[in-house]
Amino acid sequence: MKRKIVMKVPMNCQKCKTKALKIAATVDGVSSVALGEEKDRVVVTGERVDAIKLAKSLRKKFKAADIITVAEVNLVGRTQSTPTALHHLSLSESLPQIPFKPSRCLAYLNIKGLDKAISFTSVKLIWERTKESDEHMGWVFPASETELAGAEPDHLNGAKSIRELYELASTQYTGKYTVPVLWDKKLKTIVSNESGEIICMFNTEFNDIAENASLDLYPPHLHSQIDQTNEWIYDKINNGVYKCGFARKQEPYDEVYVVHFKCNKKVLREYPNLFNYTKDIFQVPGMSSTVNMDHIKRHYYGSHPSINPFGIIPSGPDSDYSSPHDRSRFST
Repeated sequence: MKRKIVMKVPMNCQKCKTKALKIAATVDGVSSVALGEEKDRVVVTGERVDAIKLAKSLRKKFKAADIITVAEVNLVGRTQSTPTALHHLSLSESLPQIPFKPSRCLAYLNIKGLDKAISFTSVKLIWERTKESDEHMGWVFPASETELAGAEPDHLNGAKSIRELYELASTQYTGKYTVPVLWDKKLKTIVSNESGEIICMFNTEFNDIAENASLDLYPPHLHSQIDQTNEWIYDKINNGVYKCGFARKQEPYDEVYVVHFKCNKKVLREYPNLFNYTKDIFQVPGMSSTVNMDHIKRHYYGSHPSINPFGIIPSGPDSDYSSPHDRSRFST
């Protein structure tokens, strides 16, 4: 999909503007760059340009670089705008690894107070065939309200799968059919399918309809620190589970999931600081409702036959994430 991305970059001189354009032009997929009509705006157009990578590249030179808008461009070149209402989020609640999976979009939706303005739908837990005409396996919607608790059909477009949404947005799309999907109800197109972009938009672009408009979880002065922390967490923890679970040699093994990925040196509750941190996050208003442990377990234990060929789902553990924690000591 061809994208038009508008970035806000502090450019105080002509040399700075030239440098910003040069940096933006080096990002994968970028086909054109230009200065916007408003002050400190850089407009980037290209095929499947990653707005998060674009922002990170610009921040290496400039103090800040904020994503203002991400829009799809149709085949005749008209930018499809994304008004702040009329949006819908399709995702899987079985992918729990905040901050690098679709669940962070649902968590932010609730925390920001956008849950009444932007609806969402969860897909089924296990991939199925998305079309009878080929063998592609992917995310599908349940056929009825009662097929799977916590998931529901796509009442908005009548799509049977996430793949159908991509094909409805663009008949020439050839990439992967991933979740989450932020959908524009009016224009019937995908605004973004990258969770990092989506939560950045939730953070700033929907403030006129957000109940917690003043909440800013990505303040400009902390951009660099947040990005560095996220990269470390992703590589060492979130992606570590897959390095471990699908490892074919000992070197990549790490202490992640106890049963499914056979990482049993220690469990989370045996690390007091990490466990208290997890409980602190879980107890943030709006967060606990986004954690569907039944979906998480049934997805993981049912999706990897090479690891769990019989699809056996353990009954535990029964960790109480609502129990008291000691994190208040950091606020004094």
